Amino acid sequence: MPSTDSRGRRVLNMAARIGILTANVGATATFNRLGNEGTIPDITLVSENGAHKITDWKVLDTNNGSDHNYITFNIAENAVTTVAPKRKGWNVKRLDKARLILEIDARQNRQSGGDIVNQNMATIKQACNAAMPKMGNPRRQGQEVYWWTDEIKTLRETCIKNRRRLTRARRRGQFTEQESQFKKSKKDLTTAIWKSKTEKWKSLCNDVNTDPWGMGYKIVMKKLRARRTTPDLEEGQMDHIVKALFPDHTYSFSRSTTPIADEQVELFTVDELQRAAKTLKRRKAPGPDNIPAEVLTVIAENRPQILMDMYNECITSGKFPDTWKLQRLVLISKGKGDPLTPSAYRPLCMLNTTGKLEKMIKPRLSAAIERGGGLSPRQHGFRPGRSTIGAIQEVVSQALSSQQGNHFSRPVVLLATLDVKNAFNSVQWGNTIDALKRRFQISGYLMRIIQNYLDNRRVLYQTIAGEKCIDITSGAAQGSILGPELWNISYDEIFHLEMPDDTFLVGYADDIVAVITARNTEYAQRKLTQVMTRVKRWLNSHDLKLADEKTELLLVTRRRIPLEIDMRVGENVIRTRKDIKYLGVRLDSKLTFSSHIQETRKRATVTTKSLSRLMANVGGPLQSRRKLLMEVSNAIMLYGCEVWAGTLETVCR
Repeated sequence: MPSTDSRGRRVLNMAARIGILTANVGATATFNRLGNEGTIPDITLVSENGAHKITDWKVLDTNNGSDHNYITFNIAENAVTTVAPKRKGWNVKRLDKARLILEIDARQNRQSGGDIVNQNMATIKQACNAAMPKMGNPRRQGQEVYWWTDEIKTLRETCIKNRRRLTRARRRGQFTEQESQFKKSKKDLTTAIWKSKTEKWKSLCNDVNTDPWGMGYKIVMKKLRARRTTPDLEEGQMDHIVKALFPDHTYSFSRSTTPIADEQVELFTVDELQRAAKTLKRRKAPGPDNIPAEVLTVIAENRPQILMDMYNECITSGKFPDTWKLQRLVLISKGKGDPLTPSAYRPLCMLNTTGKLEKMIKPRLSAAIERGGGLSPRQHGFRPGRSTIGAIQEVVSQALSSQQGNHFSRPVVLLATLDVKNAFNSVQWGNTIDALKRRFQISGYLMRIIQNYLDNRRVLYQTIAGEKCIDITSGAAQGSILGPELWNISYDEIFHLEMPDDTFLVGYADDIVAVITARNTEYAQRKLTQVMTRVKRWLNSHDLKLADEKTELLLVTRRRIPLEIDMRVGENVIRTRKDIKYLGVRLDSKLTFSSHIQETRKRATVTTKSLSRLMANVGGPLQSRRKLLMEVSNAIMLYGCEVWAGTLETVCR
């Protein structure tokens, strides 16, 4: 067969995504029907763990009375199976808090001089070794069930002890007392589990009523969504993907910027530390140092001084430790596209949890930015009290205001969505530092720590040849606490660009839409050309690139004019659409949101069909369980209702 057709490519992409391999060897045809000779529709699929067991795969050239040829292969029973890599770190479920504090006290008393950060980090790791065991077999380390409590844990331990006592007493022939104790403890355990399940279920059902996208939605969607595995990539392929996701933009701002004036340093307080520690997310995968967030929370509550010494040393010296800048890369498949291309993955970077107490720096940085004039109100991403709905409402409100008046006086509104290539990983650190100095003029000690925070960052990633490490020279420091704030700082200037009359930009993170109001489509084209020229000039000066070909255009008006016309965007000619999708809501030319409702209905229908497989065919689940499952469909349909609900009311009238 000379090449793989589109159906074959889809099969291979599917196999790569779910982690299975093809065992076919050679190019011998497996199908001999007239008109389809020489094709290979028969594929042997095998899991990654079982691929090494398949040997001698071949197609038999014998007459079997069928269009398909026989395929034979051997399965080696005694093949050596690959062993999963041993998990690093500690089992935080078995953390002994009292032992942790005792070990920290004992080791702190023996310290004298030296590097405070390295010494205290070594003390915390040694205390972790003493206070909890190492991670065991990953197959035996499951998450606790939702109804598990400390009371049930204690009752279970008592029940197990009484059962062992009963077993030993039966050997002696006298076990009446031990049997009654065991029955009582077992009854208490069963009752506690039943009460806990009932309370948790009621709480979950109440959560569905108050928050459609809360825990109930997450639990059900976790069952519906297939696990997207990352295929095994060759070393060269992995290197190519990582270098494309983290481009090299070498720029030494430490040597090119003017010196920072010395000033009084505001040391961190215990209250700041404890507030930051309480916001750390628990039961999350730690960074390269494997210290879990639960340990830092216990230390901040009982022995905060060991952490205070480290963080105040950092803020005083203006140096962020290099060990806290090291991050481990995990590639998350987007579920679409060629799995060998960088655009098919979303990078997830895990940093050391100890360094995430940079949360103490963030409030000070945010306050300094507000004193310096604040960020543009048209940037809705990564800001408290703002969401995607706010950005959509701002766009829709401008379009609705243009519909006032008669047929001749109504202007047209042109919406242009702008796509910046690999924006988060391409933002220049030098531009971030320049913005902090020039526009916001933050204090010197904050400038020093942030400048050092961005310098000498590295990322670890795994290949089939072993672990590799590359330097990061640009980007929004993904996985960090300050990363989104620094992104907003470096990207804020684009919202302050001088624009034509009745034209402005609205953004959520890197998703930007240009809202252009004009007398007619000719004026809209002129303004669009000016907007694209100014935006591209600004992006080029900041080493960012705009993908003109991915720009989408939508004319919003109730005037009786052609709504699908060709418009020039840079060197490309793009045709306006009947509707475009912005931040999950589909906008159409008349703002009736009919296309959005139709698309949402299809998604909800697919979800409902999937949910039906979770329900018993005979009798069905209880009404409360059915309500929990079906509320997921409601959550899908209600997204963005703040924007389009008013349209439905108008139609009903």
